Amino acid sequence: MMFSIGIDNREEANKFLRRLWAEFRNEFGKCVWHYTPYRMGENNAIIFGMMDIGIPEGALQVDVFYIRKGTIQTINFDFVQCKPPLDRILELNQKIGRIIDNSKSNFNQTLKFFYRVGIYSVVLPLGYYKGNEFCIDSSQENRFNLGIATLGYDEIDAQTKCKSKILQCLDLLSVETNSPFWSDEPVDEIEQDFEKEVFMENLEWIDDYPIIEDKLRLSKSGKKFLDLIAGDELNKEQKLFLRACNHFHTARKYDAQVNNLLKHTLTEEIESGHYEITLEERDERLTMAAKMGATHMEIASVLYISALEVVSSIGIEEPKNCPQCKQKVYSIGSRVVNMVEKYHSPHLGKEFRGYYSKRSKYLHAGELLSNYSYIGTTIPQLDPSDPTGCEVHSGIPLPNLREYTSFCLRKVLQSLI
Repeated sequence: MMFSIGIDNREEANKFLRRLWAEFRNEFGKCVWHYTPYRMGENNAIIFGMMDIGIPEGALQVDVFYIRKGTIQTINFDFVQCKPPLDRILELNQKIGRIIDNSKSNFNQTLKFFYRVGIYSVVLPLGYYKGNEFCIDSSQENRFNLGIATLGYDEIDAQTKCKSKILQCLDLLSVETNSPFWSDEPVDEIEQDFEKEVFMENLEWIDDYPIIEDKLRLSKSGKKFLDLIAGDELNKEQKLFLRACNHFHTARKYDAQVNNLLKHTLTEEIESGHYEITLEERDERLTMAAKMGATHMEIASVLYISALEVVSSIGIEEPKNCPQCKQKVYSIGSRVVNMVEKYHSPHLGKEFRGYYSKRSKYLHAGELLSNYSYIGTTIPQLDPSDPTGCEVHSGIPLPNLREYTSFCLRKVLQSLI
């Protein structure tokens, strides 16, 4: 069953497909997939896979054909298990034809949905903020609620969009606050004084967390960026910035398994001048994750530096070609160093040149960034390959790298708003 579509725009093509699957769900009660997409370039075709809409004839194979990639010329539905009688084919053909016509004429008509999720923070809960398309409710202990408005064609379509938006918001919040965040159950009991927005006015902070009145706080640029995420209004550079935020947030979660696993709960004086400090594991999620591997420091370091790689590509000119090999010369390491020098200092730029070199040796030669030998006692030894001339337990100080990276990202954020 072949139908003409004639959409010559990728954005409109994807809107049409989202509307189409919603219309199938509305008509047949279900539209689930054995999703195995692949392209047949010689036929200008893309096979999505098998679509189950609950009809007795079984699943349908769905293919789209295009003249230019990212567009849809026609869409085809084939019976996989058995071919029904002609009258049944005509019946389904008419029904699917109506669905397609409705989808083509109405793919710009959406409904607004609002979803609320609970968020867990290792440090403190976030303060109250309300934008045009989102709301953060300050709540109890280390949890708060994040509400996101989403346009969709039905509930399933909206939930799918909302999930990716929530992850993007958490990535942005991590850069804004230096904290890692995890999804959690929504908090029902909200504090009574939550309708007060407090912003972090000092945009030069670089150490620790932006805490005011026992809450993590956002900058005004951070709040505006959350609204852009929730409202699907990000431009190309802002989308690229969010990719860097994702690297940072992922790194911060690994970082937390090293540096935030334990928290101080009590200092008790045992006798005059003698004190006992009690530490306990902060959260079972961190405990479980920390037991999964010993190279969290390497992974976090790589991702922090990679975040700077991504964000340093914003606004750059098209790279020039090498005169000898004719390949493009990207100079990624120099871009990272230049960014650090711009927002920090030339001295720190030199440090990052060393960090970048060590990161590359870890990725390409397997050289660990830490020898993992420290047991509480230092044994000084020589290492000519290290800039210090000595063997060091950790080649890159992870907390420092986190602070330097997030500071650069926040500076870029302010320039994008």
